[in-house]
Amino acid sequence: MGMADPGKKIAGLMARTLIRPADMADNILDREKHAEWQGETSNTRVEAVELGWHRGRVTG
Repeated sequence: MGMADPGKKIAGLMARTLIRPADMADNILDREKHAEWQGETSNTRVEAVELGWHRGRVTG
């Protein structure tokens, strides 16, 4: 990101939705292409359903 002092690391977050293979989000998440981002994905919709959220309200 170029915002830290020389030799220092800085934390950053890039929240993106992966829509299709090879889109911008998919490229940033590729650790071979962008190791500095340490890309990681999660399926938040599945996690929300597992926590009992459905269409903006708590269920069960």
